[in-house]
Amino acid sequence: EEPLSREDGPVHRLALNRPERRNALTPDLAAAIARELDLIEERGTAHVVVLTGAGGHFCAGLDLHWLRSLGEVPPASQLQRGLAAFQSVVLAIVRCQLPVIAEIRGSAAGFGLDLALACDMRFAESGATLTSAFSRMGLVPDGGSTFTLPRLVGLGHALRFLMTGETVTAERACALGLVDEVKADGELEAAVTSA
Repeated sequence: EEPLSREDGPVHRLALNRPERRNALTPDLAAAIARELDLIEERGTAHVVVLTGAGGHFCAGLDLHWLRSLGEVPPASQLQRGLAAFQSVVLAIVRCQLPVIAEIRGSAAGFGLDLALACDMRFAESGATLTSAFSRMGLVPDGGSTFTLPRLVGLGHALRFLMTGETVTAERACALGLVDEVKADGELEAAVTSA
């Protein structure tokens, strides 16, 4: 599983490429994105990286099909390896010396939201929705949002958002400070490129 990677002058566009699963992450895809971010930075030709998703969605979070494939009681070692791969992409975004902009269409949920929150800026299409979703599954957010979210929206809003698992529209996300700008459908890519 490889992301779509395209250099367009100073802008490098990097897209999660599992549209049939709303770009839900597997450990292989997460590790591939982390590697590609490192390579983009090493090449030194891009001035900014735009992280997006193929097929109309940013990222639906971790692929639960992958989790189910591990069996009813997954070995701890497999879970740890998977979690390390998922977290590697968040760490790659954070350590990237280039600005990384999240271009959010459709849904950004769970770990997909964590990816967006790790970016330096977030632009959303007007129809996008954002949700943490971890609490609905009885999980603790493990992609860094307990660190990033309070710094963007304040502790009170962050606690409510993470604990209730609410889904917010792009406009509400912008009002809260979750995203920096909302653009009408069809105008998002141009707005991100000119940012």
